[in-house]
Amino acid sequence: MFFCSFVLLFFCLSVSVISNNVEAEGIKIINENKISLYEEHLGDGKSIKSKLTWPLVDHPETRPWTWWWWHGCAVTKADITTNLEALHRSGLGGVNIVCLLDVREARFGKGRIFLGGTADQVLAIAGIKREKLFDSALRCIRRIDNEGTTYFVVNPAGNIPFDGWLPLNAKGANVAIFDPMDSISGIAKQRKSVDGGTEVYLQLQPRESCILRVLRKPVNAPAWRYFDAINQQLAIQGPWQVKFIDGGEIIPHPETIDKLDSWTTWNSDQKSALCGFSGTACYTTHFMKPSTKADDWIIEPGNVLHTARIRLNGILLADRFTTPMQVFTGSALQEGDNLLEIEVSNTPINRAADLEIKGIQWQKCLSEDNNKFVIGDFLFPWKKKEAATWKPRPSGLMGPVRLMPVKMKEM
Repeated sequence: MFFCSFVLLFFCLSVSVISNNVEAEGIKIINENKISLYEEHLGDGKSIKSKLTWPLVDHPETRPWTWWWWHGCAVTKADITTNLEALHRSGLGGVNIVCLLDVREARFGKGRIFLGGTADQVLAIAGIKREKLFDSALRCIRRIDNEGTTYFVVNPAGNIPFDGWLPLNAKGANVAIFDPMDSISGIAKQRKSVDGGTEVYLQLQPRESCILRVLRKPVNAPAWRYFDAINQQLAIQGPWQVKFIDGGEIIPHPETIDKLDSWTTWNSDQKSALCGFSGTACYTTHFMKPSTKADDWIIEPGNVLHTARIRLNGILLADRFTTPMQVFTGSALQEGDNLLEIEVSNTPINRAADLEIKGIQWQKCLSEDNNKFVIGDFLFPWKKKEAATWKPRPSGLMGPVRLMPVKMKEM
């Protein structure tokens, strides 16, 4: 009874999709609740011999069938076709459809298990409100504790910078912002939304993340600082003194460059050492502080391959391993001359490739059975005879490096 009550509605939604897309693959609808995966042996039965023989293995009725459970109407043409063709290739004779359109609930202690329906239906029955935050193209995970609700929020790569009010389902007296990259925090600007929820003002660059704490009780803490850019940027041109401070196989000698580019492309007397080097290089230059009035300044190192440690006048500003790479200078920026140091580390692949090309044993990883784990086989898709075609991966400070003034945002 359960099976029959759901199958008819399912086929009103899906059978035409199946018949229009997968019959060419040897799949045929027998009736409203069965789908044969072997069309060629249905119909007039001519393929079945008249004399007494063993049943044909490739006849749909002599092959195993399976139940196919669909949750609600969560089906697409592509999914139906892909699944039926996969079942056909696996040797199954057919499928019996069961479509779960109702939402059923089971309780286990304090837990609740829901079966069937769509995600929106289940969330509504469970009393869980959808986070409107996702409408802004940001993403989050959250957890609840005794003090309030914690959100980990990220602006995914490929998005535009976010600068505006962000809705949250959680309610509280204060919302605190924590920057995990720079270990700074503050109380955010917040307001009530039209539906009585919480809205917090947030600024996030693509690939940037933060932690939001919606606190039930008010706290006494400094306010979070918001900034607007001033359209007067200084390009830090160099020249740059580059000193290789750690790595190998050979540590190149210092060089002076006028233009930032990958050190693997420099026109240098140590070309081979640069192309086979993996490690850290320190880029140093001087610049004068502009006369532009600003509340703070940002150093934007541009394209970095791959990690950076940024110092200004001997003061460590930040370590960066992903974009955004920019850092605030704070009080480290001085009037007049300033010394900027950016330590950049690349990945190990150039050094590993250099050793591989030279035939030097470098792999020291062991598999579970103590056989050597050949990392080179998937790091380097080429064979030994094709080693000459290997191109070292770009490495170093690519720039452009800029100094950008900002002013406090008026809220």
